[in-house]
Amino acid sequence: MAFGLVVPRWGLRQTVGRIRRVYAPLRRKSSAQPSLTASSVQSDINWTALSEADAELFESLQSAVSALGDEAVDHPIVEVRDKLAVAFRDKAALLKRNWTDEMFQEGEDLNEEKVVEIEAAMATDLGNFGGGLQNGQNLGNALDLVGVYMKNYKLDKADAVLAKCGPFVSSRGGVWMVKWLNHVSTVRMKQSRHLEALEMLYDLEMYSPYNAQEAPEFFTTLYRNQAWALKALGRVEEAALYFSRMASTSKVSKGDLDWFDKWDIGKVAAARAWRDGDMKGFYLARTLVEEALRLQALQEPDDLVMRAKVHDSLAECFFIVEEYVQAGEHYSAAYDLLRQTVGKQSPLYGKQARHLANLRIAQGQHVEALPFLNEALEVESSKDAVNVPELLELVDVIVNAQQRSAPDAIVSSPSNHSAIRRLQQNIKARGLDGSKEFAVLCHKMSLLYLHEGQSDPDALRRARRLAKAAVRILRSHRGEKDVADWLRMSEIHLIVMRSMSDGFVTDEELKQCWMHHTLCMVHGKPGDGQMAGEEREKAWHGPAGTRRCPGLTPPVILCAKGNAGVLQNQDNFSLCFFAGGWTLACCSDGHGFHGQFVATRVVTTLPHFIAQNFADGLEESGIPTALATAFQSVQKDLEAHSARFGWDCEASGASLLAALYKGNKVYTANCGDSRCVVGMEQTGTLVFATEDHKPDVPAEQERIHTCGAEVRTEIFGDGWMVHRIFARGQDYPGLCKSRTLGDTLAKDYGIIAEPDIALTEVRTAKKPFIILASDGIWEFLDSEFVIRAVSKILPMEGPTRALHKLHREAKKRWRQEEGHSYDDMTAILVRL
Repeated sequence: MAFGLVVPRWGLRQTVGRIRRVYAPLRRKSSAQPSLTASSVQSDINWTALSEADAELFESLQSAVSALGDEAVDHPIVEVRDKLAVAFRDKAALLKRNWTDEMFQEGEDLNEEKVVEIEAAMATDLGNFGGGLQNGQNLGNALDLVGVYMKNYKLDKADAVLAKCGPFVSSRGGVWMVKWLNHVSTVRMKQSRHLEALEMLYDLEMYSPYNAQEAPEFFTTLYRNQAWALKALGRVEEAALYFSRMASTSKVSKGDLDWFDKWDIGKVAAARAWRDGDMKGFYLARTLVEEALRLQALQEPDDLVMRAKVHDSLAECFFIVEEYVQAGEHYSAAYDLLRQTVGKQSPLYGKQARHLANLRIAQGQHVEALPFLNEALEVESSKDAVNVPELLELVDVIVNAQQRSAPDAIVSSPSNHSAIRRLQQNIKARGLDGSKEFAVLCHKMSLLYLHEGQSDPDALRRARRLAKAAVRILRSHRGEKDVADWLRMSEIHLIVMRSMSDGFVTDEELKQCWMHHTLCMVHGKPGDGQMAGEEREKAWHGPAGTRRCPGLTPPVILCAKGNAGVLQNQDNFSLCFFAGGWTLACCSDGHGFHGQFVATRVVTTLPHFIAQNFADGLEESGIPTALATAFQSVQKDLEAHSARFGWDCEASGASLLAALYKGNKVYTANCGDSRCVVGMEQTGTLVFATEDHKPDVPAEQERIHTCGAEVRTEIFGDGWMVHRIFARGQDYPGLCKSRTLGDTLAKDYGIIAEPDIALTEVRTAKKPFIILASDGIWEFLDSEFVIRAVSKILPMEGPTRALHKLHREAKKRWRQEEGHSYDDMTAILVRL
């Protein structure tokens, strides 16, 4: 049992009884405390912790014993004196707080040195006094040490010491238990476990052997703590009631309210008045906080930490009514005081940095807020009382500030990487890294890294890793409240992150992808000097080492060069088979001086990006987004790869057509004028066809005009028309398709790299099939004709013959229309 780490929800008496039952065996095993003489005990008593009356009483007994002389040996008064000496020693130990009363405001390093010195003194006393925590002096020292830890926000250590003290405190009971409970409740407050703290404070009130009239100072502190806990829980009315009780007991013990009382009363009165719209009451309450600040400086001029806290409260009162100048003065005063006294790793300093950031944001100064937010995150990431909901809010604020800052300003802002790394380690060490809250935090931290990508080359990689972690953890919480929406957002974000490459995909990355994330990958080899009609050779990859596509009826591919001069075949294709049963077929038709490079690149990188998504657990609901973002990734890869290896994708580009299919479902993604058709072998009917992206399509033309370009139509002698896109009044780029990959110089004129995505579901009983083909096939053949023709050939002659006959028919039509020339032609036929 780790008493003090988890506070049960039963009453105090039941709690004490449970401690005694659990720890009784430990107490029985320990040796009895040795008898002590008055002289040995008296030397250990800390008389400064006791009252003058206590000292006079003991001195009187000591004088009486001395007066007895030799007759004192067996006299009862000696036993009374000895028992009183032991009681006074324990009372002094209980009241001991000289370590707790240290100011700890010499700066971070000196404060830490002082803590180490006190820990060493504690260890020395344990050895000198003996008896472990059964010895009252050691137990008192331990509780005093807890006060040191609490002041320095070493809450894990405070919790551990309180857990050790628990059974020994319970055996003593009485005021020892009161002090112990007070410490535990304070730790819970600092851990933001306010409800637990409040329950313990209620128990403490019931367990106290005194009432408010007998112990007004004790009840002043108790009521104050209860009010703080209630205020933190948002229960302002109840908090006000306990602050009122605190004021009454404070007047009994002190005669009047001091600065501390006025500070507390002013804060809660301001909060309540603001909530109720009572501005007169609000300003009166703010005046009380101002008075508290003035009195604190007079009455306790050396306590700079408390002065900083009062400055902060007063700043809040100015901030909420948008009096930002005065708010800034008090926030800055508190910030400077805490930096000097407790250092930059203290939660008090982190909170103050956050408040200054809030002020900058309220003033619209988002860039100026970023360094303060960075300081706040540095503290939150490493503190003992790590609080995931508070971290979620803080990271949200940072991301929003980044989004509202200019990119060059973010580059010059401090990196949050070290804080995020410590934060993950901290949460993992506490066993919180499997929670859905942590998953949402991973998603938000990924967004934070995304904005830092301009200044840190590793930021995008870290963002992707956190995005994957968010999806993985959220999937393990399926069915729980609020998980579905976060999972959907995280999956979309992961797909987007996967699409954002730090550069281009290397050959080694492609090989590793085919080896580990696919069953088989085949694409057309890039080749020089192909002759007209010559088919492109195939390159095979994958773990099986096979040169045949999986399945009983594998797809058939035909990719042949046209006879347009000495240009290489600018068409290419790929087929990629994934372990989950999905297959991706790609067809591309290049154009421009390096169109063959573009086509080859896109049919290999698109499968790579989709494979990475499947490796990350892509589900069917995410396929449309995955396809769309993969096309974006392909475009970015083209730009980076061409720049690195010196080939052109500014005036060279390609169409890209993809079909991702499994069972009776076909997802198509089309960018350009290659075309995919889905038909039924049994009926010869066309089920679906992608739409070619031509400049004369109304929706495409509207976008082109919006971008300041124009579409010109060229009419030939035989009536044939060609529509091309030009910059207004210029003779470039002259493309006859409105969507392409590559063609970076044309992107300003409405030519985009975004695909149209569609889902087609078919009835497998009617023997559906798919044909993906470049515009060399479709230039003079319509979709319905191709479906009817192939449907007739397939049953009798099979897919290979059907594809060759389709190729031959297309070439014949070219010659009928264009004479001798014909375009490169690629077709893939898949039977579902």
